[in-house]
Amino acid sequence: MTKQVLTPECRINYPALLKPRPVSKEKPNELKFQATLLFPPETDMRPFIAAVKFAYKEKFGADMPGQLRHSPVRKTGELASLQSAVESPDWWFLRSASKFAPAVRDRANQPVTDEGSIYPGLWVRAYVSAWAWMHPQQGKGVSWNLDGVQIIRAAEPFKVVSNVSFAALEPLDMDKPASNPGAAGGVAGLWD
Repeated sequence: MTKQVLTPECRINYPALLKPRPVSKEKPNELKFQATLLFPPETDMRPFIAAVKFAYKEKFGADMPGQLRHSPVRKTGELASLQSAVESPDWWFLRSASKFAPAVRDRANQPVTDEGSIYPGLWVRAYVSAWAWMHPQQGKGVSWNLDGVQIIRAAEPFKVVSNVSFAALEPLDMDKPASNPGAAGGVAGLWD
């Protein structure tokens, strides 16, 4: 049994493979290399589940009690942003991250150094490793370490879906100066 899995072909989203990015808005100084991996509905996820169970048992000395509070293997239907990317609620996904730069290779197994060649929607395969952890508030869990990524083939980039609509706004008169609520007579104390 092993904690590391070589994934079948999957699509990558939110890639930060050559340059780390903040883990969250709450932790802007904690940088990690990251990728969300999306798998078609017919993908056999049993190797991933086995790796999660193995990592859990290795860390805590007991079998995993059913599903974890924050499952490391999920369906895209749980997140609107991922569901819209693949246009289906039935794809599988997992989030992976690492403090250390993952190996990034092209189809010929040559190093990839151009950030512009890595975009959401590419078909890749990756090495990920399950690791178990304990958090004082969230309890026990398992996450995925991102060990390496190989680009398999290009694909149409994922669509960016936004629910912002400008239809309700009045048309702008480009010959008229814009109003400034902070100007004299505006909001008192705005810049104090």
